[in-house]
Amino acid sequence: YWTACEKAQNTIPRAMHPFKPENIYGTDTKEIEIKEVTFTNGDGEQSDTFYTGESLKVTVKFCSKSQTENPLFRLQIFSNTGILVYGSNTSRIKMDTGIITGDGVMTINYPYLNLLEGDYYFTIGIWPDEYRSTMTDIAYDCHQWRYIIRIKSHRENGAGIAYNNTEWKLENNGRTVEY
Repeated sequence: YWTACEKAQNTIPRAMHPFKPENIYGTDTKEIEIKEVTFTNGDGEQSDTFYTGESLKVTVKFCSKSQTENPLFRLQIFSNTGILVYGSNTSRIKMDTGIITGDGVMTINYPYLNLLEGDYYFTIGIWPDEYRSTMTDIAYDCHQWRYIIRIKSHRENGAGIAYNNTEWKLENNGRTVEY
C-alpha cells in the first residue's frame, strides 16, 4: 500500500503538477524552517551549473522553533518535464536525526553526478515523518521545485537523463577494440 501511495505521489507531487507547488491539503507548519540552500562544486564554489561526473554538495541551513524528534529530511530531483529522477530521505537511508532544536545544517554530498545535460529542479523539505507525510502532504517546510541546476555533458557521456560509466569491447576477425 505504501509503495502505491509513494508512486502516486511521485507521479503528481503536491498539487497538480507541473510546477504548481500549492498544497491542496494545507500549508507547511514552519515548525522547522529552511533558511538557506546552497549548491557547491568539488572546489567548494557555489554554482548552479555542473558537469556530468562532477561532485555536488547541497547544504540546507534550517532553524527549529522547538524541540522536534527525528524529523525527516527529503531531497528530490525532477527533470524539466516533471519526471522524478531521484529522491531520497533520512528515513530511507536509516538516518536517525535525533532531537532537533535551534539552528542546524544538513549536508547531502554527491561525489559523482550521473545526470546528463539538462535543467533539473530540486525539491528540498523537512517533514514530520515518512508515512504521515504521505497521507497529509503537510511538511514543516518544503521548497517545491524551488532550486534549478543546469547539467552540462560531453557528447561521449551519452544521451538521456542518466550517465552510466561503461566499457565497450569489440572482437572480430582476430582483432579487439576496446573503449
